[in-house]
Amino acid sequence: MKTTTRLSRWHSFIYTVSLAAVMFACVDDDVPVFNNGYIEAYVPIYSLDESTEVEITEAQEFINPGKIYKYADYIFISEASRGFHIIDNSTPSSPVKSGFFNIPKNNNIAVKDNVVYADSGFDLLAIKIMSDGSLDVRRSVGMFDIGVTGDLPPLPGFYFECVDDEKGTVIGWEKQTILDPQCYY
Repeated sequence: MKTTTRLSRWHSFIYTVSLAAVMFACVDDDVPVFNNGYIEAYVPIYSLDESTEVEITEAQEFINPGKIYKYADYIFISEASRGFHIIDNSTPSSPVKSGFFNIPKNNNIAVKDNVVYADSGFDLLAIKIMSDGSLDVRRSVGMFDIGVTGDLPPLPGFYFECVDDEKGTVIGWEKQTILDPQCYY
């Protein structure tokens, strides 16, 4: 009988220790604290313009340059959520800004066989520049719609200003110092 009692106590001890270990393993130390005063956070950039028109315009100033892509004698420099700059690099010692490829909600591009592939929100565009300078744009709607919305900032682990749908569509994010952001991702 003493062996059975010892065995029951041993099982109870093991069960209690295992349960405690599991409970402490589930504690999330990364739970954010709100109402911190002024802190750095992401703030949504809104657009009321639902335009999806793709066009090449005159060269523009860099505002928020991003990725750089080289193709043939050109360098393309992305401009977050707006499109990309076209740089003529046929004379590498003197590159020239030659235009801006306006693609709403664009963040990435690739070029193959003289076709520019670009995202535009959830859509995939295949854009061919014709010999007369016109554009042949093919749009595959919803190619990147995987259930994730633009309602979250680009990186997890940051506070952000909660999205207000009445202000328009979120087309990008920027870091700012704001008072007591109430959202965290």
